Amino acid sequence: MIFQVAKTINLVKEKGGKVTREPEPVKDGFTITAFIEVRSGYRFELLGRRPTREPLCKVMLQVGDLDHVIAFYEKVSVFI
Repeated sequence: MIFQVAKTINLVKEKGGKVTREPEPVKDGFTITAFIEVRSGYRFELLGRRPTREPLCKVMLQVGDLDHVIAFYEKVSVFI
């Protein structure tokens, strides 16, 4: 599980993103967490779990202007 989170972290670094916390286990011992910030200023928390078909169990997006982000995704969702 740490492999998938670490792999994502390395990709973020290659693409110019900033790692604000390297991958590390949380208290439950089954989850790995890491934090990144991309060039646009968005911050993400990556959570990895036990090996499953989907290696990342959750990705959180922290935003500074919620109304702007909602408007963006409402506009983009038309194309999804």
